[in-house]
Amino acid sequence: MKLIAIILYIVIGFVSHTAFSQTKVKLDSADLFTGSTKPDGTRFSMISGNVKFSHDNTWIYCDTAFLYSKTNSLEALGHVKIIDNDSITITANRLLYDGNTKYARLRGNVVFIKKDVMTLYTDFLDYDRMAEKAYYFNNGKIVDSTNVLTSVKGYYEVKTDFASFKTNVKGENEDYTLTSDTLRYNSSTKIIYFLSPTEIIDSEGNVFNSNRGIYNTTREYSSFEVNRLESNSYILTADKLKSDDKNKYHRADNNVVLIAKDDDVIITGESGEYFEKEGLTKIYDYALLRVFIEDQDTLYITADTLVAIDHELDANKRLLAYHNVIFYQDQIQGRADSIAYFQKDSMMYFYGNPILWNEGNQITADSIHVLFVKKKIDKMFLTLNSFIISQDTLKNYNQVKGRNMVAQFKDNKIEHISVDGNGESIFFALDDKDSTVIGMNKSKSSNLIIDFENNKVKLIHLYTDPNASFIPPHELKKPDKTLKGFIWREEEKPSKAEVIPIPKILLKARNKGKR
Repeated sequence: MKLIAIILYIVIGFVSHTAFSQTKVKLDSADLFTGSTKPDGTRFSMISGNVKFSHDNTWIYCDTAFLYSKTNSLEALGHVKIIDNDSITITANRLLYDGNTKYARLRGNVVFIKKDVMTLYTDFLDYDRMAEKAYYFNNGKIVDSTNVLTSVKGYYEVKTDFASFKTNVKGENEDYTLTSDTLRYNSSTKIIYFLSPTEIIDSEGNVFNSNRGIYNTTREYSSFEVNRLESNSYILTADKLKSDDKNKYHRADNNVVLIAKDDDVIITGESGEYFEKEGLTKIYDYALLRVFIEDQDTLYITADTLVAIDHELDANKRLLAYHNVIFYQDQIQGRADSIAYFQKDSMMYFYGNPILWNEGNQITADSIHVLFVKKKIDKMFLTLNSFIISQDTLKNYNQVKGRNMVAQFKDNKIEHISVDGNGESIFFALDDKDSTVIGMNKSKSSNLIIDFENNKVKLIHLYTDPNASFIPPHELKKPDKTLKGFIWREEEKPSKAEVIPIPKILLKARNKGKR
């Protein structure tokens, strides 16, 4: 046993000596070599002129060096250059190198290069060869084939090509500029990872704000969490927004909000798409449009899909809503299959079995379009199968129908109706004192014009083949009281509560409670 112990001692000692000798910094060449001693008794070698050291596949060059053999360390000055494993090259004004820990401290005009990957510029760099990490502080800049990123401090991982940036981070290339406080970047994949509030401004002037996410700078693809996109015309926010900057396409999900800067318009929903080249934004799922009107009034429109179309020409700017459209405003409510709103001329078009209600009037036609002046209804154009019905205090139905109609409004109330083609009307006359029915006016004419005052018929003008009659109450029969095609649809009139979608989270909770 004693012999085995001695043999092990010798073997271990030999291995340890060999390993230790391999870690010594070796002087390969120099023009001048002298030995000296510091006042504290520390021995060192002063070396100058074309100095070259080697240490475990690493070469160190400089003009002048001080080598401390006892501590296996050196100080290098002037044209310092390190070549590490043929892939890393570092230049600086000064170097402090510890051969035992393989730790290098470089100062002054430091340039750290990983071959064919990236270059790091700073004045203060610590390079840990064992961990293969380079740390910089007091400002640094990393440059590769795609991006330039700067920050106050950070580090670079040689094996993974990951760089971490901290404090006053700025990045830029030909497609974007970026500011942040903390992020990570892979110089091989060219992907940026956001770890704190980050702002990106692309070449088109669009502004992205994100708390967390990724941005692929070569594929120009992004995936953000809780972010904000701002263009010249719109602000778009959502919990998640994925962007393909190359194709100028952005996808938003969860709590989507689109704000039109100049038009007092807000669109909300659960998901959406922004086609930047076309200036087209689509919002789906619980989609709601709010158009803010004077006197604290708001027009609400909800539909399966809401679309905002931006354009450099005001005439081409418009808002679209289609399928299952419901809208509500204090003076006008209704339903339709689709709506188009042109902002320049304030014209709103209703298609697909539209029905509107205004101040007690039910309005239907194959298509309807409304002109707004100063955000109030000015004119309403009814095309084909036009029909207007209103109910008086005694539940009688006043009616006007025809091929086409134009209704003129004042203070959001009908002031004048002109009928073009197949005009017919029924109006009940009430006693001014006790509001009892004194008869019914029934008229028919190719064209007719009706004037109103305080929401009541003032005068009826009949043109081309007129036919009018006044029927007293005792002669009125039920078929006489309605025109052909009459349908009273009061139960379909939307309320404000109906038109504002229930938030998704509340809807899920409500449906869960029904089970």
